[in-house]
Amino acid sequence: ICLLFTIYSWGQDHFAFTPIDSNDGLSENKINCITQLHDGRLVIITDGLINLYDGTSFHYLHYNEEQLCDLTEYNGYHRTYVDNEGFLWIKNQFKLKLYDIHKESFVTNTDSILKTLGIHRPLKNFFMDTDCNYWFQTTDDQLIYRNCKYGESRLFLTEISGLGGKEDMLYDLAVIEKHVFLFYRSGATACYEIENANELYMENPFG
Repeated sequence: ICLLFTIYSWGQDHFAFTPIDSNDGLSENKINCITQLHDGRLVIITDGLINLYDGTSFHYLHYNEEQLCDLTEYNGYHRTYVDNEGFLWIKNQFKLKLYDIHKESFVTNTDSILKTLGIHRPLKNFFMDTDCNYWFQTTDDQLIYRNCKYGESRLFLTEISGLGGKEDMLYDLAVIEKHVFLFYRSGATACYEIENANELYMENPFG
């Protein structure tokens, strides 16, 4: 990997690139994902290992099957979310891992953490919006919204995979100006008001 540093001078910017690889302490050169924590550290995910880089040195974390929570419908590769509660959420190939940033260790009781958030059913998928609020898709096809600022969870939608009358897989979501946009495998997009879950529109450019 290369780290980019910007040096400001009068009238122009200078960019300095610093290569970082296994010779500098990176566990291996094949990288699956890179995420920056709120404190500036980098999380570099390689096969079976988490590399924490503070700009000068690496700290390594191993994880195992006991630390994983099932995501029955997420078949993608590494996707990470950094929340405001001190956790890093990592999705990968039908599994969810929860990393405690302050303790620098993986959470072994992820199911117990989910229950404190109001989630009592297994998960199909997990998402986080840009405001660091959680969105849980449960195996009974409910979409549950967790407002982390107020510590409140509520049922947002039911039968989330059958919106529009057709079975479809929810791929991702985004929140923009108090509206949530749901993106589906078929290419369909649905827009709802977050306050009352009122549907504003649903469209699919592919028919």
